[in-house]
Amino acid sequence: MREVNEHVGQSKIESLIESIINTSLGFLVALITQILIYPLFDIDVTMGDQALLALIFTAVSLVRGYIVRRYFNTYFKHTVIYLSGLLRLLCNKKKG
Repeated sequence: MREVNEHVGQSKIESLIESIINTSLGFLVALITQILIYPLFDIDVTMGDQALLALIFTAVSLVRGYIVRRYFNTYFKHTVIYLSGLLRLLCNKKKG
């Protein structure tokens, strides 16, 4: 178990790798969804256009995911450490 004062969170590279994997899977899901759903709405789009649309939304999602992850790791890390210490303190009071 980690100590309260030990670093909590991800490095920037870890955040980037997680975002790339997550967003790549999102790209595949979006592309498959478009292929299945567009015909139901009579939307006629070539496979190339579908891939391009999915790629654009994927790029936006990748940037958004990375920014949100870094924001939370930067500004909420100390809150998590504080709350975990408070929780540990409360649990120890109940035992003793």
